[in-house]
Amino acid sequence: MTDHQFETPEAAEAFTLMVRLFEDQIDEAGTRRLDALICRHPQVRRLYVHVAHQYCAVMPLIAGMQAEMQQLGEPAVIEAEPAPAATEPAPLKPVGVGRAQWIKFGVISAAAMIACTFGLAWLLSRSPSNAVLAGVVNATWDTQLTPGQAVPNQPITLTSGLAKLRMNDGTVLIVQAPATFRISKSDEAELTSGSITATVPMAAHGFAIRTPSARIVDLGTEFGVDVAADHSTVVAVFRGSVEATTVHAANVADSPKSTLLAGQAAQVTSSGNALTSIASPVNSFARADEFDSRVSELKEPAKDRWRTFSYQLRRDPTLVAYYLFDTREDSADVMVNSASTGSALDGTIGSDTGVKPAFSPGRFSGKRALSFHSDALQYMTIPVRKELEFATASPPARAFTVVVWVNAEQNQEGDVSIFTHGKGLVEQYSVGVINSHFRAWVRPRVVTPGPKGNATGPLVTPGWHQLVVTVDPASGQMVFYTDGMASSKCVAPATLLPADASASMLGARVSHQDKIIPSFNGLVDELAVFSRALSESEVQNLYNAEKP
Repeated sequence: MTDHQFETPEAAEAFTLMVRLFEDQIDEAGTRRLDALICRHPQVRRLYVHVAHQYCAVMPLIAGMQAEMQQLGEPAVIEAEPAPAATEPAPLKPVGVGRAQWIKFGVISAAAMIACTFGLAWLLSRSPSNAVLAGVVNATWDTQLTPGQAVPNQPITLTSGLAKLRMNDGTVLIVQAPATFRISKSDEAELTSGSITATVPMAAHGFAIRTPSARIVDLGTEFGVDVAADHSTVVAVFRGSVEATTVHAANVADSPKSTLLAGQAAQVTSSGNALTSIASPVNSFARADEFDSRVSELKEPAKDRWRTFSYQLRRDPTLVAYYLFDTREDSADVMVNSASTGSALDGTIGSDTGVKPAFSPGRFSGKRALSFHSDALQYMTIPVRKELEFATASPPARAFTVVVWVNAEQNQEGDVSIFTHGKGLVEQYSVGVINSHFRAWVRPRVVTPGPKGNATGPLVTPGWHQLVVTVDPASGQMVFYTDGMASSKCVAPATLLPADASASMLGARVSHQDKIIPSFNGLVDELAVFSRALSESEVQNLYNAEKP
């Protein structure tokens, strides 16, 4: 149909927009323009009603044909022949329109005259979107939504909990409360506030999240987006890559943009005019695996109770090192640090005999531990970093807590190290075994014969045990816990011996002559270090959440 076949140029323009509308290809600007044309021009209103009615008129025929084809085992999608040329508007028969779109056109037809009164954009905003609510965890909303329901194309606020949305193209969105969002298009979500994590399959390449200050386009990836109260935006990439673009620049073509790779993050200012790189806040986002573990917690109580707690633990800003013995993708020898300090504190396994620690079953099914044998001189080293150094120039030293899960062999004689910071004779702190008893100790800045701050725990027994040592130089208290219970207390020195020139080591220790000292025999399942002294109730909660 050409322009001279319409009453006015406005009608010709509106017809093009209507075709886009009925083919579900119209954008927000097109919707607003069509809305204005319908309301301002009687000719456009008549054309809109005519076009909508033409679509609606063939719906019963299409439904009947679909039913017959389904009975015959044929696909339930109709491809109509092109409309013949005519001087008057002919019946419109778009190509490849399925039943769901015919239903949508029928609704539009029935509401054609309402559109001018209330606005076309409002009318379309009430239609279901291309997402389904796949699941929730303790979710409350500002509107009624239940799992399995289509998510309406309107602003929605999740006031508490987590929600999992699944797009038709397979993209999975995890919404973390409090958050306000809208599934505006089949390949785009709008996030006004709060956090969303997107896992996008390769087939859905190009999925985007728009915020008040930025637009993030997927390039085949998993990423998180957070919008603060001032509308500044943070985007963090977990896998793959994204393109982040600001949206408030005067010239859209000149808008700052950046391609971010896995492990990278950026922040867009609330004005939307600047984009800068930042440290990745990976642990602040709820990801799909965390959601799934929380949903399945009732099915596997112990393991998923621990896993759910583990995700919460990573958001503690005082957790400076956390090892679950997951390996890095590019190296099986590198143990990922899951605390917010990130890869700077990744551990590396090694051995002076060439036989490195092996993986063994951990305290939960499917979880793994590192197996250490003293004869093989095996260990895991952690780089020299200020985060694990708690000595200060003047008293008091900084407080800290070490948590380690072990399954130790019995009858370990002598002074055996499980985890130590500093080399022989100048260790700052250590957790280990002495004469078959668990023990923890720290050294003060002024060294006198024998370590000061020495807490000896119970006899080593078979099975998994959680060892926790809390040191608070300001209060002068050091407590050794075994399986959530305080087993020994002693006075903590006000100062600690600096050991910042030495790496921390798991499974063994280094002598003052830089040689590996044969040490621990057994399994280590988990290691965590906090930059504060946990309270007794926190230690008990930690054990109850993590015990097998």
